[in-house]
Amino acid sequence: MPKSMLKSDTLSTIIDANIESIEQGEKLIQSLSLEQYQYKATRVLSSSIGEHCRHIMDIYFAMIQGVEQGAVNFNLRRRGAQSELSREIAFEELTQIKAWLRNINSNCNLSIQVKSRSVIQ
Repeated sequence: MPKSMLKSDTLSTIIDANIESIEQGEKLIQSLSLEQYQYKATRVLSSSIGEHCRHIMDIYFAMIQGVEQGAVNFNLRRRGAQSELSREIAFEELTQIKAWLRNINSNCNLSIQVKSRSVIQ
């Protein structure tokens, strides 16, 4: 099998898996009330499901912006975005992410720089 075909198949598999995961997230969000989506179980976690969803979407948005600019910076994330509080806005953002994933050219050969601050505790 030619190397380029293997790369294309691998990227396609990764994209499909990401879309499937996003769709699972959408189903989870649909199954929750707004109160459950915003609830912080402070004894267990300090963030709500909405805040965790925003964090995941921020990673995708960093990739979207980074691919366009040639450098992905995972340190630049939103805080307090409306998607943390609104299931509808979260759905809109997930729809944007899925559209971006579906439009990735599986034959692309991008070279990008990734920036991420590592935290040592």
